Amino acid sequence: MLLQLRVMYSAGKKEKLTKRDALPADLSSSGLALPAEVTFVLNLIEEPCALLLPDGRMLAANAPLLLFFKLPALQARQHSFLDRVHPEDKAPLIRKLLLAQNKSRAYEAITRLSAIENGYTTHLLRIKCCNSSISLTIKKPSEAQAEDQQFESLATASLIYDKSLNLIRYNQQFCQMLGYTDSELQVIGLNKLLHPQHAPMFNSQMLELASGSKTAFTTELQIRHKNQQYLWVQYTAGLLDRPGEEPYITAIALDISKLKQKETQLVQEQQDMGLFIDRVTHDMKGPLRSLMALHRIVELEYGHDPKVMEYFNHYHSTIGRLNTTVTDLLTLSRVKKGAARMGMVNLRNMVQDCLQSLCHLPDFYRITFTIRIEIKDSVYIEENLLQTIIQNLLENAIKYCSDTAPKVLVCIKLKDDQLVLEVSDNGIGISEEAQAHIFDMFYRATTRSNGTGLGLYILRNAVEKLQGTVKLRSVPHKGSRFIVSIPYQPAAVGAKENA
Repeated sequence: MLLQLRVMYSAGKKEKLTKRDALPADLSSSGLALPAEVTFVLNLIEEPCALLLPDGRMLAANAPLLLFFKLPALQARQHSFLDRVHPEDKAPLIRKLLLAQNKSRAYEAITRLSAIENGYTTHLLRIKCCNSSISLTIKKPSEAQAEDQQFESLATASLIYDKSLNLIRYNQQFCQMLGYTDSELQVIGLNKLLHPQHAPMFNSQMLELASGSKTAFTTELQIRHKNQQYLWVQYTAGLLDRPGEEPYITAIALDISKLKQKETQLVQEQQDMGLFIDRVTHDMKGPLRSLMALHRIVELEYGHDPKVMEYFNHYHSTIGRLNTTVTDLLTLSRVKKGAARMGMVNLRNMVQDCLQSLCHLPDFYRITFTIRIEIKDSVYIEENLLQTIIQNLLENAIKYCSDTAPKVLVCIKLKDDQLVLEVSDNGIGISEEAQAHIFDMFYRATTRSNGTGLGLYILRNAVEKLQGTVKLRSVPHKGSRFIVSIPYQPAAVGAKENA
């Protein structure tokens, strides 16, 4: 059986020693000397380092450690490392020695050591399981204090993993965030605190990080607090792999529970507002139809009286604008809900139906319409959303047509698995400044507009529902061209999936 002893140099370099014979489980009681290669490799390490048994007895020590404790080389195995540990730090260190052996994980400990009589200095100990023994390296006091102070001074909850995904260190902010003490977290372990639904995804991402298939990730997950309530945490982890150094993973955890609560509240408020608008606009539609019909009755009975018709024409115009607003809000509500109504659509017939519904608009009959449908068969697509897109594109082209020889070109084709709809006109165009806001809610690019400012906002939402894109190319006083691209699902595939 191969025994591999991995030793870390102070500069971060690795050396691997391989021996054919396994070491006895307890060299201190076997009476056998350690292999010369082990002692040789230990002495290559610049920092004080020793091999310990889980009870703290030293199996071997390198020259820097013997010098640090002022021990003769032959007496090293007669001493326990714990004899040089401050009484208050012994219990935490013993716990980490046992954890290192039982869980085969690496740990760090800030410990006060007695290198001189009646005096203790603070050091960073790095502890790692090595077969049946434990390797322990002592960092310099200045290094230990500097690293510890720097790590603990971080304002966010921070963690460090080794390449084997052992959690070797976390700061006090992490403990405070979860409500546990350092010793409690060491016993419980982070994985046991993860929400069952989030643990598989989190572990998978960490494995990808450790394997080097990704260098960083950010995710949102739930971790159980000591009060048994789950916290929402934004967890960001990254792999640090520097040449000549042992790779390790750093992570930060941000408590976003309050943000999640506000997000949930905001979603609920948006749903309530959507329901309110839907109900109100539906309830307004009936009275508006009656008011629109009333104008027709007045026109039949008092059409001969110019004064009466002047007043009622103003009234009818106001009611018309209100009706348009209500209609646009209803359309927007349907688009937002995104209820799928998949079906086979004849594109030429749909364009003709949309034009027929817009024939009441001023200037409609002055415009020369050209329709090019470069698709022979019907397409399988969400009907309502596609109709909304075509309707709004055509309405926009008609409203802002040219004063002389107005033209509108409609072209629909397939290109690179995309259904491409292009509507071009030679109208008034859109300024470069206005183009940046043209798809915003209630935005009007020109004073010529008397609409609600919702048309192109509805268009954008419908396109996004179909996972498509919309582009605008426009030159003032020369015209505009809207290009909508929608991922196309062939009819055969679509029918099969929705059978």
